[in-house]
Amino acid sequence: MLCDVPPRATSVPVTGHSILEEDSAPAPRYPRRHLGEGKHIRGSVGEFGPDNLQRTTQRIAFFGEAGKLMYDSDIADIWDAVYRGRGRNYLTEAEGVAELIRQRQPAAASLLDVACGTGAHLSCFTTMFENVEGVELSEGMLAAGRAEWPTLNLHQGDMRTFDLGRRFDAVTCLFSSIGHAATTDELDRTVNRFVDHLNPGGVVVIEPWWFPETFIDGYVTGDVVHDAGRVIGRVSHSTREAGASRVSVHFLVADAEKGIQYFTEELIITLFSREEYEQAISRAGCIVEFVESGPRGRGFFVGHRASPVNNPTDEQAA
Repeated sequence: MLCDVPPRATSVPVTGHSILEEDSAPAPRYPRRHLGEGKHIRGSVGEFGPDNLQRTTQRIAFFGEAGKLMYDSDIADIWDAVYRGRGRNYLTEAEGVAELIRQRQPAAASLLDVACGTGAHLSCFTTMFENVEGVELSEGMLAAGRAEWPTLNLHQGDMRTFDLGRRFDAVTCLFSSIGHAATTDELDRTVNRFVDHLNPGGVVVIEPWWFPETFIDGYVTGDVVHDAGRVIGRVSHSTREAGASRVSVHFLVADAEKGIQYFTEELIITLFSREEYEQAISRAGCIVEFVESGPRGRGFFVGHRASPVNNPTDEQAA
C-alpha cells in the first residue's frame, strides 16, 4: 500500500463522492507506495521535544537485500484510521473499480487484489464477487487485516514474484502500490505476475503513482484524525529524486494507553511515465487503456486479456 493526501477535501464528479487531494497531487480524483534501491531507513530513537516524547524506531516500506517490503506494526495499526479520517471511502472506491471490471467482463466472479494492505478494499469486494483473495508483502499489514477481517483469504507474497497457482477473472493493484517497482524491468515482472493470474478474457486494473509531469516537487500536506479515543497527526513532504519521488512522512499518535508516540516513514516511489505503464501491460499480453478518473486524480490503467480464439480445424480434429 501507499499514499499521501493534502489538507482539503474537493468534490470530484467521478464516482459521486468527495475525496481528499493526495501528497504531490496537482488535482484530486480517483493510488499506494514504493521504496527501492535496496534501502533500509530507520527513524532515530531518543527523547523528543519538551514533554520527553519517546521517538520510536520505525521500519519503512522498502525492498531490502532479502527482497522484503516491510511496514511496521505501529504504522499498520493506524493505517486505515488515518486514510478514512482523510476522506477515503473504501466501499465507493471498490464499487468504481468493480464497474471498470464489469464493463469489460460482465461475468467476472473472482478477484485478486495485489498489495492489498490490510484488506480494506478486499472486504468491500466480497459483496461484489463470489471469490476474492489478497496478496500483501508486509506481515504488519496482514496481521492488522486478519484481526479486522478474519474471514478474508490473505496471502503473504511479493508482487514481483508471487504465484498462487490459480487464476482469477480480475486482478487489481490499487493505492499506487505499483510504484514499489524500482525499474522498468521490475515493472514488467510485476505486471506479468498480474496477467499470469488472469483467466482468458480477464481484466487487470492498476492505479498508478504520479507521472513525472504531474508530480509536484516540494509538496507538503498535513492532517489530524480523531479515531476511537486516539488523536493521530500526520505531515508529509514530497521531493523529486532522479526519476523517483521521496515522500517523508511523520506521525504523532496520542492515546490513553500508550501515551504519545512518534513514527517516521520514508518512501521512495518511482515516477514511471504513462508510456512505460502502457508498454508493460501490453507486453504482458493485454489490450490496455488509460481511464482518466479515480478518487486521487491519477487514473487507472485497465488491461483486458484476450480470450483464446478456437480453431475450427482443431475442434474437428479433437
